[in-house]
Amino acid sequence: MAMLSDDFKYFSSNISCHSLLHASYSYRCSMSRELEECHEIINFFNYFELMYCYLRIDDRAMESFAFFLLLLASLAYLLLMSIVVDHFLTPTVKILALNLRLNEYFAGVTLLAFCNSSPDFVANLMPIRKRGALFTCVIGNSLAVLLVCGGMICFLRPFKIDGHSTVQNLLFLVLAIDLLHFLIVSEEKVSRAECSILLCFYVIFLIVNIADLLLIKYTIK
Repeated sequence: MAMLSDDFKYFSSNISCHSLLHASYSYRCSMSRELEECHEIINFFNYFELMYCYLRIDDRAMESFAFFLLLLASLAYLLLMSIVVDHFLTPTVKILALNLRLNEYFAGVTLLAFCNSSPDFVANLMPIRKRGALFTCVIGNSLAVLLVCGGMICFLRPFKIDGHSTVQNLLFLVLAIDLLHFLIVSEEKVSRAECSILLCFYVIFLIVNIADLLLIKYTIK
């Protein structure tokens, strides 16, 4: 019995959580609770356990309907978040920028940048304790924000881009990508010192923007 128990622990710790979708419906509830990866890739709610243990889904039609309800819930969360950002976050950032005497560009790279990245920051740090850090997802999210969101903004409301600020940000972006690529390719494992370089690089980016803002104000005066 002890050997069987050890074999089951090894099995449950090495099998993928998504493999339960290929198992029989009668076993999916126990698998969603026993498989270790199901607890690593999910933060607050174990949706597999919700579907197969509490809702007792036992056929493909009910499973498709449950996925459809989860999709509607995700859209509702996005709508709620857009309302909160439109009615509460944006006016608050504008008031802070006016009180701190920041122009729109510098407020965007400081206050608005922190506000936009804070949900991703929390979501990406949560799986670290369970050894499930999602750095690749961070890169994918950044690419989606840059291309999709930036493209939609330019498509819905074309505007004149400040060439100086845009080129400056693009140069820092390219330099950050080259730095990250060098840290990843140079060694198999990124050390804490190398990670500190990435954090310091953002501090340098803020210092350059502050100096640029002060020079612009001094030139205007």
